[in-house]
Amino acid sequence: MKRPEYFFSPPRGFMNDPIPFYHAGQLHLFYQATLDAAAWSRKFYGHSVSRDGWHFETRPDALTPGSPCDALHCYTGSVIAGGDGNFYCFYTGVNADGQNIALAVSSDLDRWHKSADNPQLTAPAGYDTANFRDPCVYRENGVFRMLAGARNLQGGSEILRYSSPDLKQWHPEGVFYRDAANSEFFECPDYFELDGKKILLFSRNGRTFIAAGQEIDDRFVPEKIQSVEAGGRSFYAGKSYADDAGRRFLIGWIPAVWSPEVQQEAGWGSLQSVPLELRYRDGGFRFTPLLPPELPLCLAGNLAADSAPIQLHLSGNRGRITLAPGFLEVKVDESHYHRPFVTPRDFSRVHGDFSGAYTLRVTCDRNIVLVDWNHEIIWIEPIWSE
Repeated sequence: MKRPEYFFSPPRGFMNDPIPFYHAGQLHLFYQATLDAAAWSRKFYGHSVSRDGWHFETRPDALTPGSPCDALHCYTGSVIAGGDGNFYCFYTGVNADGQNIALAVSSDLDRWHKSADNPQLTAPAGYDTANFRDPCVYRENGVFRMLAGARNLQGGSEILRYSSPDLKQWHPEGVFYRDAANSEFFECPDYFELDGKKILLFSRNGRTFIAAGQEIDDRFVPEKIQSVEAGGRSFYAGKSYADDAGRRFLIGWIPAVWSPEVQQEAGWGSLQSVPLELRYRDGGFRFTPLLPPELPLCLAGNLAADSAPIQLHLSGNRGRITLAPGFLEVKVDESHYHRPFVTPRDFSRVHGDFSGAYTLRVTCDRNIVLVDWNHEIIWIEPIWSE
């Protein structure tokens, strides 16, 4: 199984949730990983660094389980600069008692030291100790705040918020967001401002969702919610970062579609997406893939509303892609896949009116196919590769 050149793959083992952090012109990509390429074993934090989002240098592993608060796993969290010359990684510790919020500190982003005061937070009274995780820490008006996914004892899913003056003492602020109509757990929350809106990012039921809204009485009230349309279930646990120019980017986990046997033989499994630049325009979100100019173009051209469908055949009789105004269909040989594809898809519902001409591109990074319309991503998926 060949590695893509520009979509990040782990040096070894299996990888899932990304934890991106941008500092001094470099993207530090932390991520959950296991040493086993095909099994859900003990989770640690891998770490790689890039200046362009495509070419990565492997750094030492950042966190490994084994202390009392994380005897089983180190799950998703976030990294923030503390303003004192140190960097703070708040992460989910997993032990026999359940899940908790723990802290590790570094002066250089390479060597991390776990706090002697761990855990920093445990599930509050009335909440399930097995479902309290994925801290997102940010700074707002001189105050540090933390979001964490939680499940109450009635089975409801919530995002709780905490505040701190110093990243040490955390004060509960109650429920920040709740969806009474859906009890699926809020994983990997992220929160930031963009184009004059408060933006809440979270993942549930195999998809990443993004919401624009405002805070009313210390709660987030959404005005617009949509999923990150990047191939259905092929973009999960999405998290964001801002570069030196203030541009906001998303990175999401692309789950493995290959069989466990193929992953074991290759020694690695799953990918991270290329960065997607995020904008909020005309009441909707736009996701523009950051692609290297040398990435091969399989197809590029203009289509109008009355254009005939275009078919692109994948090499080795692995399948074909059919593109038509407002519609995308992918047919592949699924004999090697561990999960089914989610196409065909009608993306006109997401991207609106297709009555005029538009530009459609298909780019291929070895076993990854990416389709974008007017430079906005509409589909991304691993394709079987020998």
